[in-house]
Amino acid sequence: NDFLKGKGKHVSLVGGVIKEDSEPNDEVDDTSKEKEETGKASAEKETKGKDGEDNESIANGKASAQNAGSNKRKFVSYTSSPWEQLWLKGVNGWADKKEICNVLLTKQAQMVHDFLNLTCTSRYLPPYQNWCIIDDEVVPLWYNTANRSDFQLMWESPLPAMAQVGPPQPVMPGPEHEQIVSKFVFLDETTNTNY
Repeated sequence: NDFLKGKGKHVSLVGGVIKEDSEPNDEVDDTSKEKEETGKASAEKETKGKDGEDNESIANGKASAQNAGSNKRKFVSYTSSPWEQLWLKGVNGWADKKEICNVLLTKQAQMVHDFLNLTCTSRYLPPYQNWCIIDDEVVPLWYNTANRSDFQLMWESPLPAMAQVGPPQPVMPGPEHEQIVSKFVFLDETTNTNY
């Protein structure tokens, strides 16, 4: 709670060392930026001929060697979802007023339902198709996806033993979930495609 109110310790990374301060530190670790610039410079150098002009044949000849060390998951961008933005703007005030649970259960209830439905890892077959399991492999949670007026969540199955559950499904957010799930974009340098 003190952390939410800004009374906790601040952690900063300076020169590769983690420091805890009572106040935020404006120093920045520039070593990663330097490494990135050095990497760009050496990559540009590899695609230049003797006279310094671009030499496509040299670049193409080294493409397979470069792909061997290419990053398949290079961070490109992050887009905060509207729900995350709403949360970041309001959380300190809600915490001060001790209203976080009330806000989640009332004003943001539909977003919470969307999130719970998205995170279902297995769904039951008819006639129990409104139920799913959110299984984090530690403690499963049963959720009624059709009941959006209340939160019908159970730590033990409320269904008869004969109820059949479908196969596990990966949680795969799509464009229809952008209001609740923030978005990372990565670059596969071996194929030069974003995902």
